[in-house]
Amino acid sequence: MTERWGSTGSAFLTVLSNAFYIMPYILFYLGLGFRYGSYNESLLTTARIIWALDLELWYLRSLKFVIAVKFLGLKLFMLKNMLRDLFAFVYMIFIAIAAYGVVSRSLILYKQVPFTGRDIFGQIFYEPYWLLYGDVSDKNLLDDIINSNSSNATGNVAEATATHVLLAFHMLFINILLLSLITAVFAHSIDEVRENTEFYWRYQRYSFVREYFERLPLSYPPFIAISHVVLLLLTIHREFCSLLGRHQVAADNHVPLSKKLTRVFKMIPTNDSQNEQWDSFENAATHSCIRSILEKSENQDTSTTSHEKPSKNNDHPIKQINDTTASEHIEGKSRRKTESCNSFN
Repeated sequence: MTERWGSTGSAFLTVLSNAFYIMPYILFYLGLGFRYGSYNESLLTTARIIWALDLELWYLRSLKFVIAVKFLGLKLFMLKNMLRDLFAFVYMIFIAIAAYGVVSRSLILYKQVPFTGRDIFGQIFYEPYWLLYGDVSDKNLLDDIINSNSSNATGNVAEATATHVLLAFHMLFINILLLSLITAVFAHSIDEVRENTEFYWRYQRYSFVREYFERLPLSYPPFIAISHVVLLLLTIHREFCSLLGRHQVAADNHVPLSKKLTRVFKMIPTNDSQNEQWDSFENAATHSCIRSILEKSENQDTSTTSHEKPSKNNDHPIKQINDTTASEHIEGKSRRKTESCNSFN
């Protein structure tokens, strides 16, 4: 399994993280096209806005490099968990904001909001959004309507009073209930990370080191263009050779050029006992995985056939797995002993 920075347990968050890494490059070249595509003043303004957003994304991406610091790297992991928890509440917050925006504007601003995308977004979503931060600008508007002494404002006063009650309910629901629940969930996520501080930091540092270890040399600005050109040439060479040598049989010791240039990340233990423990763990994990697969297939067979035949047929493969695992473990020990003897010689 290959671990990558930014991979999450949720497929949706993984897609968002991948888009977050690709978006700065897209925005940069898009702004470059608007900048030198025309000398129109409006296009230059568009290019400046795009580049400003692109610079913001690059600054946020620079936080990735503090992962190697133990004190700061854990804070990034906490932020990632908090973002995952936040997405669970976005839907409820969006429904609450949309409900208040539509109902309140239909009461106090009836036939006053133009049917355009900008006005609808500004009145229904933008203004109620600031209720999350305690900004109750609608309260002043409602008070002005209620305190007005015009004789033809009886209906408006009733509608404003109903909107006042609705505003109080939404302030209670959003600011007290939802935000308090989010704060409690965030605190729980932070406590989980603090309980396993050493584990999370080592895992993050391992993923970060492995990501840059597997890259080609000169994979950093401004020489990163060279590595991209090399990867492009290797891809063309691999595809061209596969078309020419499709009917040819390659030699047993043939190694592709791309694999020669790509380094293999391997953790080397300081002592042999640690290596033996790793081998035992890998053998046990492999044995447990294959055994669970065979047991699942055995249970599926018993649902369609008798109980005797599947048990007889599956005892033999499980025994072969045990024998194979034991032989691999013995071969690994003998190989390490031979290497140690050769090193002394």
